[in-house]
Amino acid sequence: MINKDMYLVEDRVWYSDINMKGNLGVVPLVDHFQNGAYANAADLGHSVKVLSENKKAWLLASWNIYIKRYPKLDEKIFLGTGPYNFKGILGYRNNCMWDENEELIAWADAIWFFFDGNVGKPVRPAPEDSFGRYQMIEGIEMEHEPRKIFLPENMTSCPERKVDWRTIDTNQHVNNSQYIGMALDALDRFMEPKHIRVEYVKAAVLGDIIIPRIGEKDGRIVVDLSDPDGQTYAAVEIEE
Repeated sequence: MINKDMYLVEDRVWYSDINMKGNLGVVPLVDHFQNGAYANAADLGHSVKVLSENKKAWLLASWNIYIKRYPKLDEKIFLGTGPYNFKGILGYRNNCMWDENEELIAWADAIWFFFDGNVGKPVRPAPEDSFGRYQMIEGIEMEHEPRKIFLPENMTSCPERKVDWRTIDTNQHVNNSQYIGMALDALDRFMEPKHIRVEYVKAAVLGDIIIPRIGEKDGRIVVDLSDPDGQTYAAVEIEE
């Protein structure tokens, strides 16, 4: 049943969203979650334009995403989102996707941190940037996991890739969902994961070299996306 306490968006699976099976692709699914969260923020006066003018931003620290099934082309979907906690520099937000029968088909926990460009570091947000602006929700029932992804001891390096303009967003960084796409590209096979975790460590920018390294830990595939010196940009954990 759709959670009416959340900020809701009625949407559908578009042709540009689908994979070769005609299902919503992994990266587009994450994009739908991101778009819903952005619409919530923008409608409350936290658009990219407003935050940029004030040199502030909510930046993503991690994803913990579960997918029960991937909806098909032309299916109507409903997106729900809302913050359930603010603590220190962090904000905690849930994201949900329902089908037209109001069955929950995907859900996620996202942890964000508040960055103030005026001082050049993450800071505790003021009330007008956190609980004073957003309608708080009760967190959904789901399996929570640590934000930190621990890398396997043995990992295999894949061919490097250079960050191109197609992956860059308005922050002049690689967009959050694109790291997931890079991890899946490194695996070089079709996948529709049932569980994805992402830990964002540092932002990659245009021209940076990213070297994927693949390993396995506790029955899950782990892809470390790192720079040539071995410093992680993002770690992606995938469970089929």
